[in-house]
Amino acid sequence: MNFLTIALLGSFIVTSYQSIPEQTDNSPCEVSTGHKISPTGIAVHPTLLCPRAKYTMGNKIKLCKRENQCSWRDRIHYYDLVYVESIGPKFVNDVMAWKPKMNSYWDVWVPTLQAEKLHHLTYKHKELKVWLLSKVK
Repeated sequence: MNFLTIALLGSFIVTSYQSIPEQTDNSPCEVSTGHKISPTGIAVHPTLLCPRAKYTMGNKIKLCKRENQCSWRDRIHYYDLVYVESIGPKFVNDVMAWKPKMNSYWDVWVPTLQAEKLHHLTYKHKELKVWLLSKVK
């Protein structure tokens, strides 16, 4: 039998970004997991992500996942399912650029400048609660 556990991760400022070079790296339509950008995804600040989030094994890049029994259980992992207050469920699929004093930020993708402006008007500087949703066997 599987159970769902819900753990409050804390309160965070949730910003938004578009797939444009000014707001991303040199591959604006690809997230750090190697997949295409998605409205179901969310990016976290690097200090919140497991230190082994992305590592090289031979000549392949591997992603550290929570279900692989990683010892960094207190950190966020790629593909973690989170629930963001007022926004809804999101999968962790990307990492934000490292910026000092932004370690309490999460970032959701939006498709247009209009959507980005609306997100900013709705959530600017508001801390939203974020919960980790995990399946337990």
